[in-house]
Amino acid sequence: MNSRFIQKKFTATPLEIAHRISVFEQEFHRIEEYQTKADFIRYLVNEHDIGEFECAKGSFYKWLRERQKPPKKTKIKFTGQPKFKPEADNDIDLSGVTDYQETPLKPYFIKFGKAFLFADIHVPVFCREALTIAIKRLKESKPDYVILDGDFFEFGQISKYLQSDSRYPDLGMEIESGKILLQIIRNAAPNSKIIFKLGNHDERLERYIMEGKPQAATLKHVKLSEQLEFDKLGITEVRLAPVMIGKLALYHGHEMFGAESSKNPAESFLMKMPQDLAIGHVHRYSYAYRYKSALHDPEGMRVKIRAFTVPCLRTLNPSWNILADAYRNGGWQNGFAEVETDGTGDYKMRIFIIEQNGRLECHGDYWE
Repeated sequence: MNSRFIQKKFTATPLEIAHRISVFEQEFHRIEEYQTKADFIRYLVNEHDIGEFECAKGSFYKWLRERQKPPKKTKIKFTGQPKFKPEADNDIDLSGVTDYQETPLKPYFIKFGKAFLFADIHVPVFCREALTIAIKRLKESKPDYVILDGDFFEFGQISKYLQSDSRYPDLGMEIESGKILLQIIRNAAPNSKIIFKLGNHDERLERYIMEGKPQAATLKHVKLSEQLEFDKLGITEVRLAPVMIGKLALYHGHEMFGAESSKNPAESFLMKMPQDLAIGHVHRYSYAYRYKSALHDPEGMRVKIRAFTVPCLRTLNPSWNILADAYRNGGWQNGFAEVETDGTGDYKMRIFIIEQNGRLECHGDYWE
């Protein structure tokens, strides 16, 4: 390096230093062109008359090292609920406030066997052709379990959206039609256990009765299970809790509000509930998967979890749809599902879509 720069006295003012540092910043992107820092400094000294910095090269080297340091990585530690230790305050007394410790709902477990799944029949606006095909398949498959996965009834007369809509039959006739259909399903599967899971439409009846509406006066019972005589038909009622078929959790879908409105409902449900899922409620088939780390695996092995949504058995053109055939062509589908578990938690899922010509299109048929 030229000695004239070493002998030159450092007399630069802070303003000049700031200006020359800006020169360094403009040239800094070129450091990769030089093999060492010394080559880079020599370039700066020769190209820009900045010999004063040779007297303060210690500061320059420090500045250069700071520029080359990688950003610090912040380690995030997940320690569960944050510990909050408030200071003692004798003025705050919560002894009179009732607290409630929530406990998880107890699922209905199916550890071994084959289940046949109906979703969203919506009596009395069911699709007669699709339901006939599904019941024929039920007779052939001879499952251990028959699961009615919510929205067995429509209850359009007591909907908050269509108040006292005359297009729907009265409650007594609708309930009577449901009892007849349950008897048909029982006859088709005489040796199967039938599980009736309540959906958001089914819950309308008890809410309507509890509100003391005039039409409820003609009904004999408050609970839907009593109206339909579940005890005589050997039917088990499940409300908000899931039905666990191996490691597959079966929900109706209204329990996870908001997920059904997305382009891929299965993906949305999986984001809300990260476990293997089968869902009704959305009236069409969709599928999604993602990976999560096993919580108790020291090697952090990736575990694949899946979600399925099951087609419905109601008509595909609801009365409130002002666009003819919009749902038939672009959304809702008729169909049903079969699930089988082997006792280890693994399951085999088949979802059948009923096409307009009556042909069954199968999705799945593999062990998960």
